[in-house]
Amino acid sequence: MGRVVRTGRVRTRSMRRLRRRAHLTGSANDEYQMKGCNVLQDTECATLTTCSSTQFEVEAPTATRDRRCKDLTACQPGEYECTAATLTTDRECCGVTQCVPGSEETSAPTATSDRECRQCVAGTTDADGSGTTPCVACSAGHYVPRGRTGGCAAFECAAGHVDQDEDAATACKLCEAGVNYAGSAGLTRCTSVSECGAGEEETSAPTASTDRVCSTCASGKFKATTGQTPCQPVSTCEEDEYVYRAATVSTDTQCRALTACSDEQYETRAPTVNSDRECTGLTTCGSGEYETRAPTATTDRKCASVTQCDSTQFVVSKPTATTDRDCAECDRCDSGTQYETATCTATTNRVCADLTVCADTEYESVAATDSSDRKCSSCRECTSSEYLMSGCSESANAVCKACTECPSGDVCVRRRARRLLMPSARNCTRCGSGYFVQWRARAR
Repeated sequence: MGRVVRTGRVRTRSMRRLRRRAHLTGSANDEYQMKGCNVLQDTECATLTTCSSTQFEVEAPTATRDRRCKDLTACQPGEYECTAATLTTDRECCGVTQCVPGSEETSAPTATSDRECRQCVAGTTDADGSGTTPCVACSAGHYVPRGRTGGCAAFECAAGHVDQDEDAATACKLCEAGVNYAGSAGLTRCTSVSECGAGEEETSAPTASTDRVCSTCASGKFKATTGQTPCQPVSTCEEDEYVYRAATVSTDTQCRALTACSDEQYETRAPTVNSDRECTGLTTCGSGEYETRAPTATTDRKCASVTQCDSTQFVVSKPTATTDRDCAECDRCDSGTQYETATCTATTNRVCADLTVCADTEYESVAATDSSDRKCSSCRECTSSEYLMSGCSESANAVCKACTECPSGDVCVRRRARRLLMPSARNCTRCGSGYFVQWRARAR
């Protein structure tokens, strides 16, 4: 049989040798034999596979086998290329180092390098617990040992301790109990312990984290000075004293002797526990006054004006220091039956006497006055040569008048004149032989 030659595929042995040599030298014309030559066909060759930049050769080519490539491993997020790929080896990926809590990243990872970490230095903290973020520096008032996590607040100097050097990398210092204290966390200075002031006493001793606690003195006690001495009981005033100034929490009771009223005073306000006795001078009765009420230890003297007798009165008794003047009304003489024998004076009563009553044969020759008696005189009797002109009355004497001589044998004729029958000087009647006329006043 003759050889079967495929169009365009006939290759001589010498050509195959050349291609083999080209493959070995990396020629772009590298081929490998896909099918061997036989009675029915010529040798069949194919171009060798060339691994791309993202591949590596996992199986080298032979004369009868193609090169086998495999995709390079792609490092995943969180990985980096720790061993570089070659033409015949895959790259090696390693997990990126995770900075542990309490550390921070000093160098970020790349595609071909790992992350570098270090512990947070003293004074700083991994606040969020993620090593991928920087450590946070804490301020003064904190102490953070290296490699710590959490917020700065967790590393504040505790109560009773202070960050004296204001460096968070150094330990906090304990305050000296009884001398100074730090009452809260995060302080940089201890505070001096307080002293109990006047009016206060210590109820709780100071510690490194607490101040001294002072309380106001209880009722009935006081303390006058600053310090830790206890409160003392307040003083009590004696019976003859009163509280001049009441005690306070910082002052004792101040007592004063009670005022004693003198003989010329009386008590106007009684003393109490908290007030003095008040005295006032006794009232002195002045001229023209007398004492109506004697003073006592607690009441004043009372005075009244001495009574002044008026013009119709006289003094019965004179006033004294404690009695009034006694006045009495002057007696009044009865104007019809009495007259005044002694006038009413400032000190004596009026004296009255009965008026003289004239007899029937008398008349009032001098009329009575308020201060004098009437005078009575005997009524006049007319002589034989007189006739009664007017009769004797209570207040007037009889009036006689000489008779006119009647002619011989005539006599006087009587007529009534007031109460007396009086002869008329003009009407005469002759008396009979053996008669004469004699006139007398009629008895009253």
